[in-house]
Amino acid sequence: PPLPRLPTRGAPLGPMPAVPVEEPCLQPSAGGCLRGALAAFDEAVVRADREGRPLRVAHLGDSVVAVDKLTRRLRASLQHRFGDGGTGWVFAAAPSRWYHPHQVSLEGRGWQSRSVVTPGATNGDYGLAGAVFAPQPNGAETRVRTTRGSAARVELHYDGGDGREGVSIALDDGPAETVRPAPDAPPGWTRWARDLADGPHSVTVRAQGTTVRVAGLVLERRRGAVVDNLGLVGNSARALHHNYAQSWERALALRAPDLVVVTLGANEVNHGPLAAPQRQRTVEAYR
Repeated sequence: PPLPRLPTRGAPLGPMPAVPVEEPCLQPSAGGCLRGALAAFDEAVVRADREGRPLRVAHLGDSVVAVDKLTRRLRASLQHRFGDGGTGWVFAAAPSRWYHPHQVSLEGRGWQSRSVVTPGATNGDYGLAGAVFAPQPNGAETRVRTTRGSAARVELHYDGGDGREGVSIALDDGPAETVRPAPDAPPGWTRWARDLADGPHSVTVRAQGTTVRVAGLVLERRRGAVVDNLGLVGNSARALHHNYAQSWERALALRAPDLVVVTLGANEVNHGPLAAPQRQRTVEAYR
């Protein structure tokens, strides 16, 4: 039979049909399994509802994630069950022309992108999603605006550089506020956040100087499921290995997802077999 037609971009999606998932057992017993791999996520569902906060899922992957079709299906399914928690993560600028964030418009100019999939990428600090954006000398600006969804909280994930320069942030039509890391903050990634009335909002970010780096923004609501699209076209386990583990752990802790989903594999065939020591390091880095 012919394959079903794919939905048009932006069309509303219903929940995905239930598909059995093999869940590895972490604590086997003679009578079965005492604790499965998804037990922590089940507990997070209850905890998020009790604490009155969103249930957060981070989805890393390659092009099938970046175009937001697979991630959008997952988002629709979880939001159908747990409520609409908002769009979630939005890159500071489009890392590729195939990046289409859900329910928001994104305009970024003047940013120089550096990512784990950039040709010739070397080991370094690439933030939460493996892509960071540095301002060009003539200035850089990002504007994110909700189009069909709403938001009650805005976050900016950035690296303040030498601490003397920062960014300016304007919410809706309000005045711009200069944001810098606290004087006693450790170097590296930090987060600025602001709670708002639930509804449509816009955020404008402008770099002040050239030493700061911006990874992305978050637009979410007070409750419901949030699925962050952290996909990069051409991504792979080998590419993610360029990201320093310590800096990635810090960036991940700032976002504090309840579940991390990794969808990779197709691009690995271009790399050939990995040597045993490198393969072992890659597995241990992302376990």
